[in-house]
Amino acid sequence: MSTEDVDCMRKLCVKWVPRELTSDQQQRRFDDSEQRFKIIKRNKPEFLRGYVTMDETWLDCFTPKSNRQSSEWTPHDEPTPERGKTQRSGQGYSVCILGCTQNNFS
Repeated sequence: MSTEDVDCMRKLCVKWVPRELTSDQQQRRFDDSEQRFKIIKRNKPEFLRGYVTMDETWLDCFTPKSNRQSSEWTPHDEPTPERGKTQRSGQGYSVCILGCTQNNFS
């Protein structure tokens, strides 16, 4: 990074950093959910027949130990990054995942 680049940047610190999905991942989840919802509206028994298994997993949040770990460089003209909800270290979310026996959304 050159001196000119550094002059245009500022270092900001956020206490909690969520693990975020990429735009493509968000879109795929949205599309899949929308297709499943259409199947439910059409024929609920058909929808339920496709699910045969369920699993539970833990999605955790990364909580930096220090301000330095959570600092990031941002241009002066950009707004301050949104700060996530403050949570205790090691906290996360329990998520149930249903497994599908078929990939046909027609």
